[in-house]
Amino acid sequence: MKLQLSGQREDALWQSLREAHAAYYAQLNQVRMDLGHVISLFEMSARQARSLTSAGFGTREEALGSLQASVRHCWYQQCLLRLSVPRDQSARAEEVNEALSAVMHAVHPWCAERSAGQRDTQETWARVQENMALFRSAIDQYADEAQQWLAEPRAVGWHAPSP
Repeated sequence: MKLQLSGQREDALWQSLREAHAAYYAQLNQVRMDLGHVISLFEMSARQARSLTSAGFGTREEALGSLQASVRHCWYQQCLLRLSVPRDQSARAEEVNEALSAVMHAVHPWCAERSAGQRDTQETWARVQENMALFRSAIDQYADEAQQWLAEPRAVGWHAPSP
């Protein structure tokens, strides 16, 4: 009976690790989609962007608000992940969130320039692209490592490491 309960506990702990990684990864992808939406609306002229609101694309401001909410939720998910997984795994997630912060610090000035009608935004756009590439790379590394961590066989008597 004790062995069965121990096995059930280990499975529950393992499942919580999987769920924590999955929730964080899903939120990262939501941020990527919201970033793409913001960028697409700000790449076009303000008049073009306004014309799309009636088609359900929302305003630039709504898109930025949605992105900000997604980013906040991503930080929240990373905090939950930190409580659920070993330190080395949560450290990789912290690196991803640092890359996300860099993207946001690049996106905001670019959006401000585009909102002001500036046409020469090449310098800030280059920073957005550079930081987006680093963010995508960090997400890919996180996903690859999470797959490896979750694919590792559990030894008999395995217990989730303390964070």
